[in-house]
Amino acid sequence: MPKKIIMGGVCGMGMAPLALFLRGENLQIEGFDDNPDPSARRMLENAGVKFSGRASADFKGADSLIFSSALKREFEKFIGLAEKPFFRRGEALAKIAEKRRLIGVCGSHGKTTTTTLISHAILAANLDAGFITGAMPAAFAPAKYCAEGKILAAELDESDGTIENFRPEITVALNADLDHTDTYKNSAEIEKMFERLFSRTSRAILVPAGDEALIKAARRAKTSAKIEIVKTPGRGFFEFDKAMALAALNAAFGGSSTPEIFGGFRGVKRRQETIFNSEKIFAVADYAHHPREVIAFLEYFSEIADTPKLVFFQPHRYSRTKYFGRAFRKIFKSLAESGVKTAILPVYAASEPFDPLGTSKNLESENVMLADFAQMAKIIRDFSEEKSSKISVAFVGAGDIYFKAREIFENERF
Repeated sequence: MPKKIIMGGVCGMGMAPLALFLRGENLQIEGFDDNPDPSARRMLENAGVKFSGRASADFKGADSLIFSSALKREFEKFIGLAEKPFFRRGEALAKIAEKRRLIGVCGSHGKTTTTTLISHAILAANLDAGFITGAMPAAFAPAKYCAEGKILAAELDESDGTIENFRPEITVALNADLDHTDTYKNSAEIEKMFERLFSRTSRAILVPAGDEALIKAARRAKTSAKIEIVKTPGRGFFEFDKAMALAALNAAFGGSSTPEIFGGFRGVKRRQETIFNSEKIFAVADYAHHPREVIAFLEYFSEIADTPKLVFFQPHRYSRTKYFGRAFRKIFKSLAESGVKTAILPVYAASEPFDPLGTSKNLESENVMLADFAQMAKIIRDFSEEKSSKISVAFVGAGDIYFKAREIFENERF
């Protein structure tokens, strides 16, 4: 790898762990981020990452550029700033992984929690292995360096197609739900992607029982890798993730781990994270942005919250909102009819151009209101006063809703 790297969008959930791992190689990392998460920035600066604005970044002095796919509409402009190797985040991760024994965790959802559970176990058992998560664990750093030839656990992102660059020793596939409709047109393309990944897997393929798409893809794969069909609990996404993580640990390190290895696990930020709790308000945030994830989270929210409920949902990307519009409308219409106050926020576009068919207005229905971020604090306050009791509030989505929600509870007095 090059000696000096400039990383664009360096505070992003996938980029920050990658930057930490590269610092383990004693590489010089310079990064910029238009909207940095303050805690991620502090963590990176403490690790020796230098921050600059994109206008002042030393592109000419860099040996390589690594950019978040969230900036893909600007790739050509950045590539033109330096005649040096240019990598998307997933391509850079694949370069690291090709010289290590990769446990690749993949699927439309659940991969961050599963990878973080594996990472927790690596630390708890003091295993000679590394990891790169795709978000911020609540209790430890999101990356642990390991030398070439060692086991590395990392989550593989299919959203931008960079998953095609990986050749895992062990592949842990959690689900084959169609999610990123800008990259894959239909479920058949998703299955083919997994078949190709399984064909590049050398030692073991782990898929959950009951997921026929993944099982078919594994059996069609041209590989000598062992296929393990993992029995998982019928209810509860966290228990599902634990079962898959345990199977991965036993496949990689020998069959001696038990569920107790996950004792003390404190979760992942933005995954069922409690962000505020007082006598008047309990608030939780979750990254769910696919209909199946949203349903699972709302079931969880219903179980843990026994006070009047308010849900804010921020759709993620115009393409997903358009493709799953009917499913989202059904979910939130049903939620509102059950007595939960429900508000839909503006779409978080990420790198996508505006599409009038994929806006939040297309999710509006009877009893489901449209709102903007400036209204959130008032909606919470009015709901609290209306109920005259403690309320439970959920902030759901993969965009900037999490940071907006935290700002509210930091700046407002409830």
